[in-house]
Amino acid sequence: MASNAIGGPLGRYAVVGRDGVGAIMAALMVMASAVMALGVFQKVTAS
Repeated sequence: MASNAIGGPLGRYAVVGRDGVGAIMAALMVMASAVMALGVFQKVTAS
């Protein structure tokens, strides 16, 4: 287990976070897409 390999509270977070990694990655992808869309929108409206 990651808790044995890492040890301490960080190991426990790694084990708990293993289930939420997909949701975290999806949220990051959505935020990145939103930032890119805003950048493109600003370029389109500026020109």
